[in-house]
Amino acid sequence: ITTAAAITLTAAPLRLGKSSSSSNIYALSAAYSSSSSSMTNNNENNKNNNKKLNDMWGSAIEGMIDIPGYDQNVLYLAPANTTTTTEKVYNKNDDLGNLLWPEPFQNKRRVFCLTGHNPMGVNQSPEENNAANQKLSRRLETLLDPAPFARWRSFGFHLQEGWREDGFAVSYNEQDVMIGRDQILELAREFRQAAVYEFSIINNENDTTTTDAVLNRRIIWCDKQKVVDGDEECSSMRALNVRE
Repeated sequence: ITTAAAITLTAAPLRLGKSSSSSNIYALSAAYSSSSSSMTNNNENNKNNNKKLNDMWGSAIEGMIDIPGYDQNVLYLAPANTTTTTEKVYNKNDDLGNLLWPEPFQNKRRVFCLTGHNPMGVNQSPEENNAANQKLSRRLETLLDPAPFARWRSFGFHLQEGWREDGFAVSYNEQDVMIGRDQILELAREFRQAAVYEFSIINNENDTTTTDAVLNRRIIWCDKQKVVDGDEECSSMRALNVRE
């Protein structure tokens, strides 16, 4: 996998494939398979479509539910360069006051997020989406070689675009990341998703439990040919305390 969009987060969200109008994403996705008399125009259109999708997915918020070993029910992650009026920055501190990311993110592990909702951005009924996620959950349970370090539920949403999609987060140990990434992308293709999120810690020291540890979010396209001319983004995430 050589093409991807990335976003740097101090803690943030995911679920790809739907906007306030799913037809918008469907139109963008369909543009890749439509024929055209001009290859140059096609390439330019693809770049523009990629950019629009990257921007939308890159500004979404991720909610992670019951992360193993974490003492909060939901960890909300948002791009560090965005703000909302209803959030407070939430830091989980150890005895020394240093920021601690949950264990599934530490020790050079990677966390991937994917969904079965709304294949290729086409709206499905709640029943169809639930059935797709149940099937995806069963398929994730078959990932044994290598086995993930941990797995939990997650959801992504976009306040401005007005969409939410539920899904799953999967953590792999450092030595299993490459194979794990391929497995996750294969599943995403099977469930007709356009992309997945990948989270990783970037730190200034060799210590993922310090305040220098930054959580990075990257958007990885399932079809690498949909990203042209190195269209890659990277965002750092921040953790949010969303109050009811």
